[in-house]
Amino acid sequence: MNKKTWLTVLSLLIFTFFELAVVILDVGLMAVAFAIPALIGYMLKPQFGDLIYLLFLAVGIAGVAVVFVYRKQSQACLRKTLGQRSENLIEKLRFSRWFKDIPQ
Repeated sequence: MNKKTWLTVLSLLIFTFFELAVVILDVGLMAVAFAIPALIGYMLKPQFGDLIYLLFLAVGIAGVAVVFVYRKQSQACLRKTLGQRSENLIEKLRFSRWFKDIPQ
């Protein structure tokens, strides 16, 4: 394989890594929006009973709904920040000493 092919493959791997990071962070945000209230309710269940547990569980479900509604905005923000990092890394790779002699 020549240098241009290596550069293309490495650039696609970098881009794919950052796109997967956006998806994982997006899904993780929804999981955290549900898990934190549910765990708090579970920990308070022995002291306050099932009603408090169910209320915190409902808050967790509502948290997932709110995160889902604003999902496009959070994805756009993540893509903007992580996409910029991806582009910077690909540019550094492109202008590195090993790939410098490839014509544009």
